Amino acid sequence: MRLSTLRLPSGTTGDRTTAAAVLSREGWMVLPHADVGELLRSRDGLQQARQELEWPSPRAQVVPLEQSDHAPVVTTARKIVCCGHNYRAQDVGSWR
Repeated sequence: MRLSTLRLPSGTTGDRTTAAAVLSREGWMVLPHADVGELLRSRDGLQQARQELEWPSPRAQVVPLEQSDHAPVVTTARKIVCCGHNYRAQDVGSWR
């Protein structure tokens, strides 16, 4: 399951300008969360995303892939942790 935060044109979800979305065969299905962080913090956010994929609601908003405008995945982070898979290679290279 792939999740993203999309920027939405004003008027599609009220005041919100971003929304969490899950990738489906038709495109990005908009979920009722402001961003992926809010979805993950909610008690049943991932379950809602899975349900939307399995049984899409008839009123679900779908954003085609070519029209999607991605925003930062988490717009209100408390912490930011960066991990690099090539850290060792850069560490060894710095001793030259």
